[in-house]
Amino acid sequence: MRATLFMALFFTFTSIGQAANSHIYSCIDRKTNAKHIVTVIPGYKLVNTINTGYSFDYSLDYINQNELHATLYMNKANERKKFTIKIDRKNLVMHDTMHMWTYTEKPDYDSLEHKKYLTKIDSRIFDCKPNKTE
Repeated sequence: MRATLFMALFFTFTSIGQAANSHIYSCIDRKTNAKHIVTVIPGYKLVNTINTGYSFDYSLDYINQNELHATLYMNKANERKKFTIKIDRKNLVMHDTMHMWTYTEKPDYDSLEHKKYLTKIDSRIFDCKPNKTE
């Protein structure tokens, strides 16, 4: 019981500490002027809040002084979408790309992202400004 309580408190305070070190960017789509708020919690995740108010949690693949990379997968019965965000931290440019694969029958796991199933690629470029000093 004590160990469970300790672990719960430990992870709660660790998450709070990570959130305090977050980097927040306001990003504007170059084509549509849509605004996205991107919150990066180093070592944990990236949260992309789009102009409609919806937020999406991405797995943070890596972050360094020059760039960061994050990935989000959405799977439905006959469809798989992979969203990637890459932010050039020096030039403050974000690339948001979506790949979509559509299946008539479920392929084996190793061929989920095979090019023969690829039905759509959408890519957007954003100009960003940091909301918090890095």
